[in-house]
This record gives sequence, C-alpha cells and structure tokens, in this order.
Amino acid sequence: MSFKKMLTLLSVFLTWCAIGWISSTFILERSGLVILIPKFYKFRFVTILIGVVLLVLSATFFVISRFLKEEKRVSKYIRCKVCGRKVPFDMVICPYCFSDIKERKNELSDED
Repeated sequence: MSFKKMLTLLSVFLTWCAIGWISSTFILERSGLVILIPKFYKFRFVTILIGVVLLVLSATFFVISRFLKEEKRVSKYIRCKVCGRKVPFDMVICPYCFSDIKERKNELSDED
C-alpha cells in the first residue's frame, strides 16, 4: 500500500474518531447519564477539544495526501505473443506454450 493511500485512510479513521469524541457527551446527555458525572460540562469541553484536535490532524493528513504523487509501478511481467499469458520478464521461453520470448525481450529493450 502506498504512503498516499495510508495517509488518506488515516485521515478517514481520525475523522471517525473525532466524530465519536465530539458526540459522546451529547449522547450521554440524551441518555440521562449526566447526573453520574460530577463535572459534566468540563468533561464536555475536554472531549470536544480532543475531537477538534483530531479533526485538525485529519484535515492536515488529508491535505498532505492530496499533494503527494503516486508512485509508478513497473510491471515485472510481459505478455507472451503466442498464448497471451503473463510471463516474468526475465524468462526466455514461455512456461505455458514453450514459445520463444527472447525476440519479444529484444523488442522491449530496443524501445528503451
């Protein structure tokens, strides 16, 4: 997995966690469990603060992931011109149809 995809997934995960932190005290208030927590409003402030910090981190990671460039993948396979199957690029003979791939390799090296 590329670094760009990992940053995007991390930003989604942090957004999900931030929504949980922000909404947790509101859910507690709606369920009537406020009386069990003595300093509920201080607790709400702290959870909202943690949620906002997580949202800022998430937005930062998302913006960074948009500016990163995707790495180009180099194919390690070539197609056999007779049977059409993928064959590792260093093969001389196709293991499936036993045709000569050496000519094909020479054509690829001439293009470079």
